Amino acid sequence: MADKKRLLIAFAAIFIIIFGTVIGIVVGHILHSGQPYSGVASQETIKLQQAHLEILKENSTVEIAKSYLNVKFPDTTGDPSPAFSNDIFTKKIQSHLVVGYAPSFELGSITPQDIAAMSMVCYDGIDVGTLGQIINDQSLSLLSQSPVKNLISTAHNDNDKVLLTIFTASNQIIKSITAHPVKSASNLANELIPLLKNNDFDGVSIDIEGQYGKERSGFVNFMRHFRSDLLLQDKSALLLLDSYVDSAADPNNFYNIKDLYPLVNYVFIMGYDMNNSSTSSPNAPLVNENLGNSDVQSLLSYTEVVPASKLVLGVPFYGYEFTTRNQYPNSPTTGSNSYPTAITWSSILATKTRELWDPMSLTAWEKTKVGKHWDQTWFDNPISISLKTALASELHLAGVGVWALGMNGSDTQMLQALEGGTQPLKGAAVIGIKREVRRKSTHKK
Repeated sequence: MADKKRLLIAFAAIFIIIFGTVIGIVVGHILHSGQPYSGVASQETIKLQQAHLEILKENSTVEIAKSYLNVKFPDTTGDPSPAFSNDIFTKKIQSHLVVGYAPSFELGSITPQDIAAMSMVCYDGIDVGTLGQIINDQSLSLLSQSPVKNLISTAHNDNDKVLLTIFTASNQIIKSITAHPVKSASNLANELIPLLKNNDFDGVSIDIEGQYGKERSGFVNFMRHFRSDLLLQDKSALLLLDSYVDSAADPNNFYNIKDLYPLVNYVFIMGYDMNNSSTSSPNAPLVNENLGNSDVQSLLSYTEVVPASKLVLGVPFYGYEFTTRNQYPNSPTTGSNSYPTAITWSSILATKTRELWDPMSLTAWEKTKVGKHWDQTWFDNPISISLKTALASELHLAGVGVWALGMNGSDTQMLQALEGGTQPLKGAAVIGIKREVRRKSTHKK
């Protein structure tokens, strides 16, 4: 009943805004020109109306996500962050997929509790070369060493699926791969098959981070052939594709999500690094008052083109530290190195600084005076992660995931926030999630 009431209020607000906007246009036109209104809305007016509708939809979705939690959220920036509790989830969240990336540099910090909270662990990983060949470097040699072997065996003993991540962010390599998609796909599949088999991996996580829309079709072609070549030799291999928060909404983005999602089991949305490097700002805002990048905007656009049951919302176990001119949010950065520094959740906990709450982004932050400047750190804590898990549940996503395991140290509250008060999916259940096929919405961006 409460949800229906919220929807009625939202629809009423939408009508009032649109009606008020139209009346304002008519009156403004008459006062300005003295001529009757022609009835044809300008492009600016249409964009304004669409922005109003998007803000209403965003706010409505956020309020519903908030209702999952037994939390009183502060209204003022700088108030203390709410405290996490074991009974924080007041609405039942379905058992869901929890994906954890395990980078080689965090292997020593990953605990059995981390693995137990996962459904799927992605070892990160190995590097791809110019024609899809695997680069023979230290990351490849680590596959035969005990830390990786122990990770795989521990995860399998916990009934988790384990994927091997392939990575490149090199513009030169990606240009070559997308220009020669058939050969690159064949090379990569042929070199991966023995690695998957000999090391007991269950599939592949594809983290190829391109920057240019002109390589968009070439990457789809590469993925189509790679899927075919891989599954021809290993029919049970799982495929997980990483993508950017704005990929579904941007027709010029490197990732053509509409054509890519049928080629993989799941799409992992990298819901972080949305901060502004020149001002203190949140790493992973749940919402953005200016309709910029945020989890809500990203998921509303993704669920327009992808069945929600194939989507995984990635969240960060790290934040960014800024040296700023003043103590307030969105303060310009200063100093010899004005770029923010990444900082893990375990390091943030170790500072023992009071956690503050930002109601605009629904994330946490800290501030400390250092000489003439301020240090501000913006990050996700168990409360903001819980909100993201609630959002994923409300939109019927396959689940949530994290970059990266180990960055939480010995803290288990972040894991509890990912689980949402339920046991993560395990084993065969990871493959066949049946949820809502597609959200019906008129959202456009």
